[in-house]
Amino acid sequence: LLAKAGAAESVNAVQLELERRRQRTWQELQQVLAPFTGVEASAAANSTELYRHLSGPESIQVERKEQRNIQLEAVRHFGFMKLRHGQMETIATILRGESILAVMPTGAGKSLCYQLPALTLPQATLVISPLIALMKDQVESLPAAARAQATFINSTLNEDELARRMTGIANNEYKLIYAAPERLRQRAFLRALRSAGLNLFVVDEAHCVSLWGHDFRPDYLFIQEARNELGNPPALAMTATAPPAVRDEIVDYISTDGALTSALSKNEDTDAPPAASARPRVIALDIFRDNLHLSALRFHNDEEKLAALLKFVSETEGSGIIYVSSRA
Repeated sequence: LLAKAGAAESVNAVQLELERRRQRTWQELQQVLAPFTGVEASAAANSTELYRHLSGPESIQVERKEQRNIQLEAVRHFGFMKLRHGQMETIATILRGESILAVMPTGAGKSLCYQLPALTLPQATLVISPLIALMKDQVESLPAAARAQATFINSTLNEDELARRMTGIANNEYKLIYAAPERLRQRAFLRALRSAGLNLFVVDEAHCVSLWGHDFRPDYLFIQEARNELGNPPALAMTATAPPAVRDEIVDYISTDGALTSALSKNEDTDAPPAASARPRVIALDIFRDNLHLSALRFHNDEEKLAALLKFVSETEGSGIIYVSSRA
């Protein structure tokens, strides 16, 4: 009898655990599918329309005067006669002094979304990037006139060069400043930024702030604290990948409780109070591409996995890259 009772308790425990997991999975599924609720069949058949619905009902309108001014600045600083989709809306939002999350695929021109405002606004723009190796490339790829107004601060600089650039930052000699997130822990760097004043705080690879993702970086948790110390300038968060849960987390992260000073009002001689803070805007472009295909295969053992890989390689033309989890 005792054995039967113990077995019954074990069965009940298993059933309770399965039910708990079922409820959790159902809640997660509801959260993921929530943006698609109410999508019409005609829209669901088109990936572009489907992703536009996923991006939310928000639409950023840009007035004709704003478009003209932004286009003139694009020609003046970069020689661009036409902007890509999403750039105009993002830049206009920044120049209004609003914070924004821009979800754009690789190659969509995210860099211009902060480079153009940086050269237009009166004070500096800080770009936080986890990719130290790319900071120098970002600066050197700018047109000559813009390059003279940009700098980067990272561990590749010697003491003399670092001191020279820090002095330049404090004296507001740079419009565009690149730095790694860990640099925000250094008081000397924050003092130099406070002396210069910031019009825009850019967080590149913003998905690194998310506790949901594998790309989470602890240093990103200090970004908002540093931004508070710098007077809560408007923020631009950029990423090429952000599912709904991560997107909401980023938006919450760059939201502020204090007031945001309009970047445009800083150009005017007015005593008007700073604009009240608002929830950041969101612009999300279509990340689906016709030339990309994603799939997941399940294998019972390594032999099956290797056989499938060899079959794929032998049947696929052209070059490619194979990522592995460990070395042989």
